[in-house]
Amino acid sequence: MHSIFLDMRGKALRVLSAEGISAPYTRIFEPFEADPSGLNQALKQVSEATRLQFDKAHLIVPSEEVTVSKYKIPNMPLPDAEKVIRRKLIAEFKIDEPVFHLTALDADKRQRTYLVELVRPEVVQKYVKLLAGAKLKIRTITSSFNANIGNFRGSSLETPETSGIFDIDNEAIEVTILSRTDVIYAERISLTYPGEEQEHTGDAMAERAQKMKLYRIMDAIYKVHLSYQELYPDNAIQKIWLCGLKGGAEGVSDALQQAMDAEIISGDDSRPEGYAYSALFGLSAGLSVGTAVNFVTKKSLRQLSERTVRLFMGIAACLALASMIYGYTTYESRYRQESALLEKAQKEHAARQVAGKQVSPYLTHQDEITALERTQVVYYDIFKFVANRIPEGIVLEKISFRRDQSKGLLDLVFLAPHNPKAGSERLLTKLTGMVNELDVCRRHQEPVITVVARDKEKILRVEFLCEAYAIEKKN
Repeated sequence: MHSIFLDMRGKALRVLSAEGISAPYTRIFEPFEADPSGLNQALKQVSEATRLQFDKAHLIVPSEEVTVSKYKIPNMPLPDAEKVIRRKLIAEFKIDEPVFHLTALDADKRQRTYLVELVRPEVVQKYVKLLAGAKLKIRTITSSFNANIGNFRGSSLETPETSGIFDIDNEAIEVTILSRTDVIYAERISLTYPGEEQEHTGDAMAERAQKMKLYRIMDAIYKVHLSYQELYPDNAIQKIWLCGLKGGAEGVSDALQQAMDAEIISGDDSRPEGYAYSALFGLSAGLSVGTAVNFVTKKSLRQLSERTVRLFMGIAACLALASMIYGYTTYESRYRQESALLEKAQKEHAARQVAGKQVSPYLTHQDEITALERTQVVYYDIFKFVANRIPEGIVLEKISFRRDQSKGLLDLVFLAPHNPKAGSERLLTKLTGMVNELDVCRRHQEPVITVVARDKEKILRVEFLCEAYAIEKKN
């Protein structure tokens, strides 16, 4: 099985497959709606063309689903800056554990400006679910910003003192200005207006829409150019890489050449498709060397919607109830069988005594039969008590009964989440208190606590061995 790289910006799907084949496979599906049907159809065509099966995916999400902010804070070491900005993000966006990435922009001796990219948990879950419908496990969710930087900084072309990346898709233009060591400037400008009609019919309307698109692209470029010149009047841009879908407008390269006095590069001779896949190639290269920005964490993959949590809790409750009912039925059946056997043996023994004769097998096993009668347990009371009193978050994994000489031993095994920060000790204290209050048995020894792995998660396994009271003692 192989990995596939996907870019869903600009209402298009750009695909890159770089594993197991002699040359990278690329393709654009346009227009593309991010739904299970469209994604499955596209992936089927890619698999047929490459003769590869894919099970993992690395994704560049639409730029509008990446929240971008700029914060100017006192100059400090990066770990301290991350802590300061994390607190700001928590307060501003009401996210308990935001997953974000910092990029330092301009700096002076006292203050520094950071560009902060944030992907909300619901966005991560949205694409995890979408790709799961296509039988893909998502490994990376990132933005085009750092992916493009990784691609062009690793380019074999000589990097000038100051260069720009102009990534234009159907809905936005993303501009990044780089020095040889730092990011100097970053901006994203939308090319669509709220409520604007996206479809145009007829040649005249299509031509007008094309001209309007080109006008908006050039207007955005002029604005960026003026803003950059105001900030850095003595640091002109020497080279511009023009990449992306080009906004669906012809003539962008020529218009850009007239607008800015810089070398414009709109394609790479080694890649006939030009720079349409620059972000995907940058992401692939970043993953290979460990520099790719990833907004997916193990915890975010485990986070479930409230509805899903309720569903799982309901299923777990039903399974627990079914298990208890089955166990109760099994043990009660065994109890009735053994009681019937004991009653039959007692009657035969009494009859033999009356006749002056005794049967040795019953005399030989008389003590064992009597001990069996003394150590029967009413399991219904146990199940009822556990079901009503078990602390929230703890699951009953197993209940079993065995005889040890003349004693009946009850083995209770519980599973609890292993999370020291959430107070596992309080959960264990509640669990021990519940077992101590179980009036049909008493603790035989201290609980055995172990840590086990279930589905790559750590779980506490707590086992209580209790001495079960005899029926006559309980009564």
